[in-house]
Amino acid sequence: MRDEAAPATAETLLIARDVTVGFPRAPVLRDLRLTVRRGECVALVGANGSGKTTLLRTLLGILPPLAGEIRHAEGAARRAPRALGYVPQQDRLDTTLPLTVAEAVRMGAYRRWRPFHGIAEARPERVAGALEKVGARGWERRLLGELSGGERQRILIARALMADPDLLLLDEPTTGIDLASEEIIYAEMRRCRARGLGIVMASHNVEGLARVATRMLMIESGRLTEAPVEDLLALNRTRASLHGGVPRG
Repeated sequence: MRDEAAPATAETLLIARDVTVGFPRAPVLRDLRLTVRRGECVALVGANGSGKTTLLRTLLGILPPLAGEIRHAEGAARRAPRALGYVPQQDRLDTTLPLTVAEAVRMGAYRRWRPFHGIAEARPERVAGALEKVGARGWERRLLGELSGGERQRILIARALMADPDLLLLDEPTTGIDLASEEIIYAEMRRCRARGLGIVMASHNVEGLARVATRMLMIESGRLTEAPVEDLLALNRTRASLHGGVPRG
């Protein structure tokens, strides 16, 4: 069953207004508006190449918007920028590096590093706690290159959680992974929502997203529009039947 949406009074973590994303002379999405609040999971649905990754990279600040404004809410205590966690597509992870799981996860804490200060978030017990959240307890000494695709995806999520983010962005987190890892990822996303995180998750797997998303936004023809979950599910199943496939879920 789909989770209830976050209340409209929940704290706003991100606002994008009249934003165009893409590259100079090659815009991908135009005039989009997006608000993400605590405790909600916003699903970005679209075909491969529709602009999901470009949008996420723009929300992260990796790419500048071509037009419009993106604002991240500030922390109330010190007016510091909210922490962001990012989970890229797992096939972009360089598994030729001789990194252990513990070393890879610990990297997620470095964004909070300050000169001449220790990194409290990188302590072994924090690494172990992040791994346990994604069903990877005791994996610290395993090498990344020895893991399956689903196992590596879990490690990327654990790494993102090390920064103790307020807002978590995920790019196709369940593509090409086993069902057991998929179940673990969706369960952790529900727990993240319950802890008050805001989540933006991009995928073309509508059936899976419907199990965790509170809102669904469809990317089509360079536009971002909100669509009822039931309509997207019906469209997805119709397309699957026409192409002789079975929708995932």
